[in-house]
Amino acid sequence: MSDDFGFPSPGPLIDVHVNLSRWPFRRLPDDEPERLVAKLKQHGVKQALASSFDGLLHLDIGAVNRRLVAECAEFGQGILTPIGALNLSLPNWEADLDWCARTSAVRGVRIWPGYHNVPLDDPRFDSLCRLCAERDLLLQIVLRLEDARTEHERFTSTVVDTAPLSTVVDRYPGLKVVLINPGRDLRPAAAGELAKVDGIFFDIGMMEGAEGLIKYLQQVPGERLLFGSHLPFFYFEAASLRLYESNPGERILRMITCENADRLLARS
Repeated sequence: MSDDFGFPSPGPLIDVHVNLSRWPFRRLPDDEPERLVAKLKQHGVKQALASSFDGLLHLDIGAVNRRLVAECAEFGQGILTPIGALNLSLPNWEADLDWCARTSAVRGVRIWPGYHNVPLDDPRFDSLCRLCAERDLLLQIVLRLEDARTEHERFTSTVVDTAPLSTVVDRYPGLKVVLINPGRDLRPAAAGELAKVDGIFFDIGMMEGAEGLIKYLQQVPGERLLFGSHLPFFYFEAASLRLYESNPGERILRMITCENADRLLARS
């Protein structure tokens, strides 16, 4: 079997970063759940970790997560795994996390600190890490969603300082953290320092061009990299082409596309 570019398939893919609902500022291709799932199936994705764009601006995060779980169940065809949205700037975020932890379909939570203005040295983030470790929830931290030059003037993000992350994660054994879209703001050398801490992983969604992934592989062990398409904001084919053009070798390819995520998602 091969993908649309004629590259041999390494087997079933696990995509750690997709989104349901609508991007607030324009329509995107495949932003209907049926179309998104069809695209994932087309490319051999066996599991995709899905949160909701609604988590960016909606204030009722509980309703966001209930819709997310319902849509994953109705349209997911066994592929979509809900990752609950959290907004640490809201007063009820602990209750939202508790709901996610008690809902068997939900495997983790996703935050957007650069959009909600909660830095990683904030006590609320430390509390989040503690709770995720205690409740066996995967924690996804979105560092960026789009190029700063194309952001809406009323909705700009700040660059997330990841320097405090090593100290915080090291406090909570068993915590698993995925940095989403690190390629634009987190340079490979800095990622390599973070990778020295057990439990920190990186997706490839914004590692632009084959060289971006190659440079990361020079600093970060292949065991810490994950396939993320950023669908529907990015075309799925962009991540696929980037991965295969980098030619990391069959063993690393299997790690990035499936094996690392399989281990990451296993319950402790």
